Amino acid sequence: MKKRPFLPETAVAILFISCAFYFLMIGDTSEKSAQSVISAAFILLFLFLYSGRGKAKLPARLIFTGWFIMATFIGVILNLYVLLPWYDSLVHLVTGACLVYLAKDGIRKEGNPSRRSGALYAFFLSVSLSTFWEIYEYGVDFLGANSQHGSLTDTMLDLIFGTIGALLAAIVLYNVSKERT
Repeated sequence: MKKRPFLPETAVAILFISCAFYFLMIGDTSEKSAQSVISAAFILLFLFLYSGRGKAKLPARLIFTGWFIMATFIGVILNLYVLLPWYDSLVHLVTGACLVYLAKDGIRKEGNPSRRSGALYAFFLSVSLSTFWEIYEYGVDFLGANSQHGSLTDTMLDLIFGTIGALLAAIVLYNVSKERT
């Protein structure tokens, strides 16, 4: 059995661990250090649970790690959320679409659903996971992060853009899927 390399997850986890050490060394107690540690922990958990057993294919692994780079490294650590207020909406739009793609792989493993069923399943799974993410953001704010920027408006916009991204990706999935009986 051929082992899959851990390069994407390992490299990104090392990046976040390095960032966390850097912020701790300079005495920065902002959300950057907390987000770095939390992101590294989630990536290492994903690596341990899925990648090592060959359950996650490389595209799914790249989406997962790429999302952490987009959301945490570029958004939080490089301050793009502050510099470009619309960047948060873009991240959630992309996240909705990426989650549909990941759901599509799960659908194929479970059977051979119709185009409509597959697209609807992927859409609703994406929206559900986006909602879970907002609950996560609410929770990590208690650990020192400021991911919701203290507002219901931010949460609602995140959910709306995640839903739009999921809807667009589900429409594409429906149109590119072959009809099954």
